[in-house]
Amino acid sequence: MERMSAELVKIVRDWGVVAGALLVAGPVAGAVASRLRTPSGLDDATPLTAASSIEGIVVGVAVLLIAVGYGAAVGRLVHLRMGLICTGLALTMSAWQFGGTEPLVRDAGGAGVLGRLAVEGAIFGALAIVACVGLVRFSKPIPQQSPSDSPKPLDWALGAIVCLVAGGLAAWLLARSPMQGQVYAAAVAAGVAGGAAGRSVAFRAPMLALLAGGLALAFVGPMVATMRVAPDALGMLYAGDWPAIGYITPFDWLAGVLIGAPLGEMWAHSMVDRQVPADPKVKIQPATTSG
Repeated sequence: MERMSAELVKIVRDWGVVAGALLVAGPVAGAVASRLRTPSGLDDATPLTAASSIEGIVVGVAVLLIAVGYGAAVGRLVHLRMGLICTGLALTMSAWQFGGTEPLVRDAGGAGVLGRLAVEGAIFGALAIVACVGLVRFSKPIPQQSPSDSPKPLDWALGAIVCLVAGGLAAWLLARSPMQGQVYAAAVAAGVAGGAAGRSVAFRAPMLALLAGGLALAFVGPMVATMRVAPDALGMLYAGDWPAIGYITPFDWLAGVLIGAPLGEMWAHSMVDRQVPADPKVKIQPATTSG
């Protein structure tokens, strides 16, 4: 009976913090994000495509602080994975409020806006990685998952690179139109694919390495689109020839990776058979039989 009560409390707690991200922290952050406008007055501006870049950066930082603050509280109350997921959920409404690539390109009349999106992704992707460092240190450990055993620089690099590549490929396959719902779903799927692939290939890589690789897509995505878009950007957009990864804006990447990477990492961690000894110097002797 006591065990059943404990499980019920856990379920209510987990659903409660998710509801708080979607119904409290998310709308507050979204209200802050709604202040931005493009130079022509369009309400789909992102921080660096807004009429005032200074105001845009201030709004973007405020949105990130609201989401990370809520995620840190959840991480302290529950554990790190739930804190990261709730941070991403709290960013979701802001990502939708900031708008998508298609209206920004049409409003700007060309692909010049992609360069600003790349810079925006570099700035806020770096800030998000710093925030994740704080979340990792402040949050409770993930239950039933021991920390990686002394990860080496190769583990860090391999985990980050695999997460970046796998996430980018997943987004390229899934982001087939500029519809906001599909773009956001592609970003979440990219996080899931990156987290799962990174944990499967680099089992000793810490969570922070996987997150860093995924969040780097906030810069890599717009940069790849910039290099692939022809001079006639509007023609490519209307013809449906736009590079798929270029539909995803930086805050879509941030929200999607923070939600998807912990889920993908959790799935891969439960599937990988842990046969590696904690200390590589310790050798496991084969069993012997007597008689």
